[in-house]
Amino acid sequence: AQHRLQVTVEADQPIPKLSDETAGVLFRATRELLTNVIKHAQTSQALVSLRCEQSALTVTVEDHGAGFDSSRLKSHEATTSFGLFSVREQMSGLGGTLEATSNPETGTRISLRIPLESPKDAPEGSS
Repeated sequence: AQHRLQVTVEADQPIPKLSDETAGVLFRATRELLTNVIKHAQTSQALVSLRCEQSALTVTVEDHGAGFDSSRLKSHEATTSFGLFSVREQMSGLGGTLEATSNPETGTRISLRIPLESPKDAPEGSS
């Protein structure tokens, strides 16, 4: 409400329990992506979707705003997109990925994908 951004959240099914570390990283990463919508997208709406598929969780933040040249991310130009660089590094630390698609005509879609269970998340004694 403070930033006048209407966020719709969708989940295709209940999300399995995540470790505190994983949940914290996903929360901070999603907050960073929504902050980018507020700062740069020139739109008042965003969609956050959560999907469980093939032993992975995908969190996608999407807007139909101003967009940007997503090729900058592929060339690791951290000076102009430090927030996204930081989110990508956080995802990598969890064994996950960040995928961005953006252009001025359709807006931006950023997907964070992490494995649902890694060896450090598995309960002791499980294999």
